[in-house]
Formats: sequence, C-alpha cells, structure tokens
Amino acid sequence: MLAVERTKDVNALAALLRLTLLGADVCKTLGNAQILQVAGWRTRNEALELKVARAEAVRLAQRITKLDAQIKENTVEMSALLQLSEGRELLELAGIGPVVVAACVTLTSSCSLYSLDFSCSPGRSKR
Repeated sequence: MLAVERTKDVNALAALLRLTLLGADVCKTLGNAQILQVAGWRTRNEALELKVARAEAVRLAQRITKLDAQIKENTVEMSALLQLSEGRELLELAGIGPVVVAACVTLTSSCSLYSLDFSCSPGRSKR
C-alpha cells in the first residue's frame, strides 16, 4: 500500500508542477533528485495561488521522501524475516524479491509447494 500511495503522490506532484509556474522542469518523468529539490523549497513572496501551490508541492515531495524511507525499511525488515522462514530459498532466485516471496509464503504457508528445480526452464529438456 505504501508503493500505491507513493505513486499517487508522485503523479499528483507531477501534475501540480506541470500546471503551475513554480520553476520546476517536469517535461520528463519526475525523478528522485527533483523530488528532493522540491521538498527543500522555501516559501517566497509571490502571488497567493503560487504560494498555495508551492506549499502543496513541498508537502507532497516531503511525503514521497518519507514513503521512500518507509518502503526501504519495510523491505529490509521483510527480507530479514523471510531469511528465518522457508522463503529464504526463494529469495536466492534472481528476479524474485521479498514482496513476492512474502506473498507466496503468506498464501501457501509453505514454500515446499514451489519446485526449485529449473532443469525444465525454456530451452532445456528434462531427462
């Protein structure tokens, strides 16, 4: 849910920056560097509508940075917990991260249901 909230906030911030003349170049995707820059903006002596827009942009950017920290912290904690479970075997596979492994462990309560024998992967035949 944190990732969904982050995506909503990034989209809202990008839309706000595109619609207002706050001095941010958002022709491309809004990156982390731009988000950090906006989070550090200070109030200015400007028209009321720009002052309100700037304050909302700063609030959104600061919320995004907090969400990034929470997501990182949750991922580290989840990985540590999964290392203590049967899920540790799945974590070793390339392309499978802690969120997917946690979902598998939660839904099945056992990773033994997943075959870790990849001898039948595409291009190989099992003999």
